[in-house]
Amino acid sequence: MPKALHRIAQGCERIDKRSPVCGESCSIGSMETLPTSPTYRPPAKPRTTLRRIARPRTFDFLCILLGTCLSAWLAESIGAVVHLPVGQPSAALAAWMRALPFAMLLPAGIIAMWPVFYANQRILGRNHPFTAGEWLFGFAWLGIAVLIAWAIWRAAGAMPEALKSDEARRMVLFVYSIAMLALGAIAFGIWVLGWITRWKQPWTHMLALALMMWPAIPLACIWAYGLKLE
Repeated sequence: MPKALHRIAQGCERIDKRSPVCGESCSIGSMETLPTSPTYRPPAKPRTTLRRIARPRTFDFLCILLGTCLSAWLAESIGAVVHLPVGQPSAALAAWMRALPFAMLLPAGIIAMWPVFYANQRILGRNHPFTAGEWLFGFAWLGIAVLIAWAIWRAAGAMPEALKSDEARRMVLFVYSIAMLALGAIAFGIWVLGWITRWKQPWTHMLALALMMWPAIPLACIWAYGLKLE
């Protein structure tokens, strides 16, 4: 009997060394983790660390600059202007007032780059779900896509006169302003919550919140100076 037990122990040690699954022991508990076991659960796929997507890269900065150029074209194509007050303001103040329509539309072109930002993060290995700010980014992108399509159609000269009139342009600017103010209010609430909880988020989350809140600043200036936006 002692010899038989000794041979069984040696056999278990050999299996323990050859098996890639059992690890350091050949116990029944370790055998329960075999892939053929009913209780086997595959290891969870590790999530990509936020280090790769926590900060923008050079390509992202170039896309932001490209989006800024798109915003400048959009403001020029729409032809949004503000009427200066009756009293003649200083040259610097008048130049600032004329720049308010572009400042209001500044986030539009950068928002249009959202699919490029997200695709770049996927290439870097992102597998995190959308954050609350990025959901706002996506909703805003849908509206901006319609706005850019309307501007291209208007610039091409094939738009009916009813949609090309000044009233239609004022309506488009009004809808854009109200939508961005609503998204900006939601973004401010998300920013406050994130500031309290100190959650780590991708850089596109913070960019989305800034883009949603920005139009409130030029719109507040237009309201403060009593300007008329057309």
